[in-house]
Amino acid sequence: MPFKEEQHVTFPQDSEQNVMLLFGDNMRGKTCFLNAIRWALYGRALGRHLKPIERKNIVNTDLASADDWNTEVSLKFAAGNHEYEVRRTMELGELVSQPRSNKDFKITLAMKKDGSVIRRDLIEHEISQLLPEQVSRFFLFDAELLQEYEMLVTDLDDQGDKIKAAIEQVLGVPALVHGRNDLFVLLKRAKAAHAKASKHVEGLKAQAEEQIRLQAEIEQKENDLKRLKNRASDTQSNIDDLEGYLNERIQIQQHKDQHDALKVTITELKTGREKLKEDRQLEIRSVWVELVRPRLLDYIDKLCEDEEQSRKKMTARITTQFSIESLRKIIDERECSTCGQKIDDMHREKVGAKLGLLEAEFETIDVDEKKLLSIVEERETLSKLIQTDFGRTLQRIEQELSRNEIESTAKENQLSDLAKKIGSYDTAEMSRRREKRDRLQKNLGQLEGQIKDADVKIAELQRKEKALSKILTTSPEARKQRSAIKVDMLENLHEIFSFGIDALRDRLRREVEVGATIAFSHLTSDKSYSGLKINDSYGLTIVDSQDRSVVERSAGAEQIVALSLIDGLNGVAATDAPIVMDTPFGRLDPKHRHNVLKYLPTMARQVILLVHEGEIRKDVDLEPLQHRVGAVYELEYVSSSESRIIRSQS
Repeated sequence: MPFKEEQHVTFPQDSEQNVMLLFGDNMRGKTCFLNAIRWALYGRALGRHLKPIERKNIVNTDLASADDWNTEVSLKFAAGNHEYEVRRTMELGELVSQPRSNKDFKITLAMKKDGSVIRRDLIEHEISQLLPEQVSRFFLFDAELLQEYEMLVTDLDDQGDKIKAAIEQVLGVPALVHGRNDLFVLLKRAKAAHAKASKHVEGLKAQAEEQIRLQAEIEQKENDLKRLKNRASDTQSNIDDLEGYLNERIQIQQHKDQHDALKVTITELKTGREKLKEDRQLEIRSVWVELVRPRLLDYIDKLCEDEEQSRKKMTARITTQFSIESLRKIIDERECSTCGQKIDDMHREKVGAKLGLLEAEFETIDVDEKKLLSIVEERETLSKLIQTDFGRTLQRIEQELSRNEIESTAKENQLSDLAKKIGSYDTAEMSRRREKRDRLQKNLGQLEGQIKDADVKIAELQRKEKALSKILTTSPEARKQRSAIKVDMLENLHEIFSFGIDALRDRLRREVEVGATIAFSHLTSDKSYSGLKINDSYGLTIVDSQDRSVVERSAGAEQIVALSLIDGLNGVAATDAPIVMDTPFGRLDPKHRHNVLKYLPTMARQVILLVHEGEIRKDVDLEPLQHRVGAVYELEYVSSSESRIIRSQS
């Protein structure tokens, strides 16, 4: 908490000026102010994700560093015709020098009613009668709790089911549910007694024994289901504790993840740097090419000339050989190879003379094919060598090396900074708890699957048992027994309670829908909407003028609907508590913000808004609320670990 010294706040008492504003920047103490009220009443402070804050983290950090762990909140209020004062204090337990858990603190709770002290064992009951903790979600809430109500739009969300149960508890539904459950227990006992009595009725022994067996199996399955639910509850509790621990250290974990990722990046950069150095060495070895490039070019030109001469000789040798073979064929066959005519001796002698000249010429054409291949290979190798710009390649490698080294240095500095931020936190312990949480979440999923299977099995057995019970209770012989009459009576009562619960839920939902629609009509800036429609989970859907559900809606619209729901629930629950809202305007546009500010004073006898100037501009946005403001306070910055609550005189 940023509050180091004693702070005093007086809430407005005038019903016509029933709004109090507390302005403060983020991380200056608005949520702590809300938690101070919650802690005074219920001994709990909530952090992110609505997780309980450990007691050691409630104390101001400067005071805790000075080993001053004493904390106290005193809250004075009126309810009915009585004046109350609640005082909750916290101090270190005996023989504790450094707290490690909530058990290391001693909590003292005191309460006065009209000046008279209430016995300690009656205080929590008295608070529960005045302001039940379940009702606190209707008058102590922030933007995160508003988002919880947005989950009620669907009937499929598990969190929505939990919120629905909390809402119905406040609205009084559990009173009837508990009555029905008690009747069900009595009905089970009556059926068991009737089954035992029916064993002695002629013709019903087999059915009675089967019903007794089914009842025993159902009881066993229900006990197993209870154990599964207890295990699931314990597992969820452990998960919540681990989540609380991890959420408090989420920034450290993020630093740890960044630290680990940086180490991988630095290793990759180092590997890349070594590879670049190897490439540089290879390039340096080839730099000699640049020094002898002119001579190489001359030598390549000479190789090209030699290659060309050799190819010419090869071409001449092949052509001469072909001519020799043609002339030999003419001499041998005594006919022209072109026209096929016979040749005489004179022409044959001329061909023979020409053949002799060609044979003599062929002997003078000397072609070394191996040498030609060697020339071609050497010319191609040297050509490739001089085509590579070794100077430019070496320059590129040097540039990449420079960039690598600069980036590596920057990453090393980041790594060092993150290491300092992680400091002495036991990141191994954080990893262990995160792994444990993940494993528990997997176990919880399996338990929930087993619970669903058990529910299905029990429902099937109950259906069979109910059919047998009907046979036993409707049999003329069995109906003569008092046990059958008792079963029949309890079944009727159970059905009446079930019908009553459904009727109550329907009535409550209709009343909440009407109240929320009235609030929505004041809060929304779009007058084309006809209202809101409620679902079984008390979630609300916007309905247009054609009575069609508006499925897609903005974040601001979600917030307006959630505020409408809270007002509707407040009206049905008939709570007389003040409303304390922390940062409620973050997602609203100016028009909706204007509507909300204008309507808020009508939602409760007292309204306390905890805001920052990014949400409400004092010189512009307060106009619709100005005449209803009874007090304005500001959170004054003292240091990064301390704030003061100052009453504004303007």
